[in-house]
Amino acid sequence: MNLIKLSLILIPLSLFQANAIAAFAKVVNIRGEVSQLPPGAMQASWIKKGQLLKENTSIVTRLRSFVKIEILEDGSYIVVGPNSKIELTKVEKKAGSIIQVLNGKMRSKIVPAKKSKGHSAFNKVYVKTKTMALGVRGTEFVTVVSQENQATSVVTLEGEVAVKKINSESIDPEKTVKDNVDRDDVTIVKKGTASTTYAHLYDEIPPQKVNPSQLIALEKNENLESVKRSDIQVASSEDLSKTEITKLYGNDVEADEVPKNGAIVDLDSAIFIPAIQDESLDIGSVDKNTGQFVAANGIELDKKKGFVAKKQDEETKEVVKKLNEKIEYKEVQGHEVVDHGPNSGPARLAGMKNSWGLKTGLSVKQMNYASMENNNGSDDDNYGGLGADIVGHYRHVLNQQLYLDYIFGVHAYFMDRGDLEPEDMDDDILTFELGVQAYYRLNNRFRLTTGFFMNDEMFLTARFETSLTPVMDQRTQFAPYLKFGAEYDYSDNWSFLTSYRSYIVDSHHPNIAIYSGKGFEFGARRHLSKSTALLFNFLHREFIAQDIIVKNKDFSVLYEMEF
Repeated sequence: MNLIKLSLILIPLSLFQANAIAAFAKVVNIRGEVSQLPPGAMQASWIKKGQLLKENTSIVTRLRSFVKIEILEDGSYIVVGPNSKIELTKVEKKAGSIIQVLNGKMRSKIVPAKKSKGHSAFNKVYVKTKTMALGVRGTEFVTVVSQENQATSVVTLEGEVAVKKINSESIDPEKTVKDNVDRDDVTIVKKGTASTTYAHLYDEIPPQKVNPSQLIALEKNENLESVKRSDIQVASSEDLSKTEITKLYGNDVEADEVPKNGAIVDLDSAIFIPAIQDESLDIGSVDKNTGQFVAANGIELDKKKGFVAKKQDEETKEVVKKLNEKIEYKEVQGHEVVDHGPNSGPARLAGMKNSWGLKTGLSVKQMNYASMENNNGSDDDNYGGLGADIVGHYRHVLNQQLYLDYIFGVHAYFMDRGDLEPEDMDDDILTFELGVQAYYRLNNRFRLTTGFFMNDEMFLTARFETSLTPVMDQRTQFAPYLKFGAEYDYSDNWSFLTSYRSYIVDSHHPNIAIYSGKGFEFGARRHLSKSTALLFNFLHREFIAQDIIVKNKDFSVLYEMEF
């Protein structure tokens, strides 16, 4: 009987211990000095091989040190490289672990997931940095973070990684990463490619194929070690066999697609150096054993300033100037992002660039007109119709805070009027619009807008007189207006807008002289991807004439595309 009682006590205890162990990661290899600060601890302690690490434990490696940590029961692990700091925010033995990389380098090898949950793929591990969220389904990759310049780069060695720029953070790191990468419009960084996020760009840089010399070196450098400048051995560019290409980039990449001067990620600063086709610009190479970037003679890559000239001759200065234009890098000083490249460099606004756009969709219009003595009108005074819209624009980014939209649109409405005689046809409306609108960015989410538009409305009425041939009456109303408004990005998925319009109206109708007009606009934009969105828009306009008040209510749903 005592044995039975003892068993009943030990079984729940063993279950409790199993659950407790599930919240731990395990140190499987270590070299040098690596410290940990567990949750609630007042003082850091040294890590030993075989030790279990709790959730919310911070880990710091010193110079020439690294630590290999098993984070999942299937053998998935991370290697924290020298001079790095991470936090094991959540350790979930089956899936959903969260690791925050605060500074330095981390190599991750995650065994592929075997199931899906709701979304297009199921992320076994999430990685968060100051500027990037990563969703990992099963792959091998290197994450490089620089706390000084708020840059994050990821190089995928096997499989693929889903990444998204973090522009706003929740107090809860788990909510931040899942809100950013558990979605359909993430950027996929495939095998042999790299992507980067900077504090001054709204989006992640599109992935590019990595220089093969750096990929080969990173395959060998499992512990992310670095060497002294005197020990660097510069890699030479060599032609690769089909087998080597497949190993580095995958089966779907041919020999002519392999860039000999592909993108390079600096493993110290996390700066992304894109593939540069200009053969006159020699950026350098990489160390063949570690993959760290080695700048060409006469220049160096500074973590704060980007490329700088070690020689002060005009030729070297010109090379440095062109290189800084290529890397789209800006220096971060505290919380302020300042221009780093020359003023002639490409203008960007939170990741935006000069582009063309198109909107097309359907609208519903209701019109009401009433005499000044009877503002409510009557049922006969109301009529409505269905319309089609097509609007094109060209976006011109001027600097970090200001950009312009040049707009041309056509709107056609087919109206049903109840006040016309039976022999008359309906009064249809065709509108041409031309305008320019300026956007001023207060921050990454809030923008002020102002613009001037020329609005030409043609009212077309066909009526029958003595024959079956219709007579077309045309009344044109030229209504330019000024627009003042604001836009707010509530999240990565939704934006809201509002504006006020002041019309300067003149009508060519012989019996109506419109003195003034105003309009109020409210809208919501649902972002479908980086380049597409749905716009829901409501506009209320009111014109005051000699003896009538004309009111318009327009509701439209437009599909937006950026090219």
